[in-house]
Amino acid sequence: MVLVQSGQLDEGIAHLNRAIELNPESVEAYNKLGAALARKGLREDAIHSLEAGLKIDPSFAPALGNMGIILADQGDFERAASCFENGIQAAFEPGLVAQLHFAYGNLLVKKQELPRAAGEYREALKLKPDYSPAKDALSKIQQGGG
Repeated sequence: MVLVQSGQLDEGIAHLNRAIELNPESVEAYNKLGAALARKGLREDAIHSLEAGLKIDPSFAPALGNMGIILADQGDFERAASCFENGIQAAFEPGLVAQLHFAYGNLLVKKQELPRAAGEYREALKLKPDYSPAKDALSKIQQGGG
């Protein structure tokens, strides 16, 4: 994943594909591949990778979050909401749960459901009080800028 984070997407994708060949039950590898493909703009391929991982473990919160973000970007708000809701229920690490609440809040802003979005941002901040993206988004709603 270091290759992907450093911008070497093609090399990172190749390594992740190899990891999946070696361990086809690795939900984490499918999730990382999906994230890398999405970062490269290959959203349909990313969805296929995330779906493959979620077939192995339907409650893998990081993959649910990544899937939700992609679906929201594509305008599939209902499926995205379901991914975020399921991810929030499945996640146990507070930082990840906060990120999922934040992403769900962003989706609700897109749907013009600002009171619900503010609630999601508040939930994120309960878990991670220093989470500046959630603070900024909540502040924007409170100032009427949605």
